[in-house]
Amino acid sequence: MKIFKSTPRISFSKERYIDIGFLLAVSFVYLGLSLYQIELPGLYGDELDKLVPTVDLLTGQPFLAARWYRTIFGFRILLSFTDRIGPILSYLPMPFILLFGYTPFALRFSSIICGWLTLVFAYSGAKIWFGPRVARYGIAITAVSPVFVFLQRMGYYNYGPVTFFTSLTFFFLARYISKRNSYDLWAAAAFAGIVIDTALQGIWVITGLVLLALLFWTTIRPRLRDLVIAPLIFLLAGSPIIVMTLRSGGAFKRVGWRGGDSGSLTLSGFVDTLSEEILHFKGMLGGLDGVQFGSIGKDFRNSWMNYAFGLSILIVAIFFLFASDKKDFVRRNAAPVIITLFGLFLSGFLLKERVSYQLIVLWPFAVLVIGAGLAQVHQFLGRLGLITIGLAGALVITQANVTIKAHQLLSQVRGRIFTSSQIYPLVDYFKGRRELRPIAMEWGLLNQVYYLTGGKILPDAIHGWWPKDGIPPGDFKTAVLNRLEKENNVFIFFGPGNGFDRYFHFLQLARASSKKVYSEKVFYENDGTIAYRLYRVSKSDKLISPKVECFELVPWGRWKGEYFGNKILNGPPLKVRDDGDGFLDFNWDGRSPDLTCGVGSDNFSVRWTRGIYFRRGTYRFTVTSDDGFRLLVDDQLQLDKWFDQPSTTYTVDVPLSAGSHTIRMEYYQTTGQAVASLSWKMK
Repeated sequence: MKIFKSTPRISFSKERYIDIGFLLAVSFVYLGLSLYQIELPGLYGDELDKLVPTVDLLTGQPFLAARWYRTIFGFRILLSFTDRIGPILSYLPMPFILLFGYTPFALRFSSIICGWLTLVFAYSGAKIWFGPRVARYGIAITAVSPVFVFLQRMGYYNYGPVTFFTSLTFFFLARYISKRNSYDLWAAAAFAGIVIDTALQGIWVITGLVLLALLFWTTIRPRLRDLVIAPLIFLLAGSPIIVMTLRSGGAFKRVGWRGGDSGSLTLSGFVDTLSEEILHFKGMLGGLDGVQFGSIGKDFRNSWMNYAFGLSILIVAIFFLFASDKKDFVRRNAAPVIITLFGLFLSGFLLKERVSYQLIVLWPFAVLVIGAGLAQVHQFLGRLGLITIGLAGALVITQANVTIKAHQLLSQVRGRIFTSSQIYPLVDYFKGRRELRPIAMEWGLLNQVYYLTGGKILPDAIHGWWPKDGIPPGDFKTAVLNRLEKENNVFIFFGPGNGFDRYFHFLQLARASSKKVYSEKVFYENDGTIAYRLYRVSKSDKLISPKVECFELVPWGRWKGEYFGNKILNGPPLKVRDDGDGFLDFNWDGRSPDLTCGVGSDNFSVRWTRGIYFRRGTYRFTVTSDDGFRLLVDDQLQLDKWFDQPSTTYTVDVPLSAGSHTIRMEYYQTTGQAVASLSWKMK
């Protein structure tokens, strides 16, 4: 027996075509907004913490950050990353990394695909449970939601995958309630376990779904077999995070749970969490109405979404009062409201602060609340339902407008919204100097360097933030001084913000060493990204390391020139410098590029590398050289003229997709005239 009322439709085929057309339109809009500018530099610190075990697993290195793992038949199995994050987030991106390498694209693309699948399955489940109007209104608005779009494309948060698995749970549970097929219930139970094994925050939605499903008890009349098998499947699928939570209690310390000890559970702990529910409600509204980029103090808002959310709750409540079958109204029409508000209530037991992005697992259902309100009005208006469609269209347009403005800002700052793009040249700098073992103050920077180098560079990191206007933490000070006792050079770098505040304390730290230590600021970016080099001088006051002025950290979008004392680019470069952001145009005319760093006027070679954003099109590259050169675009050889020759000009046409590309020119000089120039233009 079907419990949900069938929706009137002209024909099955027409309804199916409507579904296909709607999902195609939603997919096109969402993927277009999410994939646009996906390759811009700039990573957010939280993007990569779950990827540290992924790199460990793929490279075979020891686990650096894993709370629980086991070795079975020689294979390491990750069981839990933290006490509230299971292994799913570390395993899920593996195929994307194998396809696209250790790149931000692989990271972001995996999350975007999860967001897209969330829309597909949330629509399918909502159509079964709430009806087609609620589903179409809600999912259309979600697809252009600024935060839903940007939290997927900015990186591998918990919330892309967890919303995907939550939508699968919702879909199969709706099918079970509708058709009473045991396999649907078992699938829902399995995905519910995977949800909490992805991120414990998913329990906010899962609990609400289960409670609502219980309202169908008398009509579903579940079989005893299903009541036994489904919980067992859930416990098995979610066992890693369930065991970790019971053992450590870390996820519920706010209410007094300490892992195996319930003695500290108090009524006051529950009251304290409930008193902060207003913070989470504001966080939900903050997520619905726009997106905020706190690192640069910019935010974009659409206050109409807040009004629509509040009015929808009011509308659903009014229609509930006049409903003839109030129980059926609650379990179907009011279900999105109950799931959202109950999820907000549960969030108080895990979250203390108002953190909008942690509530993203609730947002598809929160937007379905607006869909429910619009659907009730549509039904009430009857033939005037086009008014409701117009209101929904206005919300979609205003939300899309906010998302487009956020993209425009992203383009203007060249990817520096989330964190400094300068992590790229820092990574490149340390790739060729593995022996330096840099120290990263912030754990996010350690994760970024470790991931972007495929596990080849592992900085020492202090997992904590340097307090503004405060002295360096003791563990950081100890780590630096211990390294200075053993090594002549220690490189330390910080992320965006507060760089000026830290500089004074950094000098204090250097001077606290018993050795004679000097500090050199070797890199600085306007957003506050700073890299320092500490070096120790021997008793004879002779620098043991190369001169620091011969080695410069070069931003990603500028030419990094590496100068070698031979013609084959062999060994470490004698000079690394910033050669600008224009076209290359050098004519040394018998002079040395830099005699002070040991580069002669003859028999030297240079490697220039630069990242640059191109529009889609075919570009003509022009190179003039005396003597030999090679030109590579994205590591693909385009021109190879590696032989002695007088000044000669060559051209090559290269089709490029829209996005970031890497240009590399390698050059050598034998004797006599020395010319090297490179330019390009779109055909």
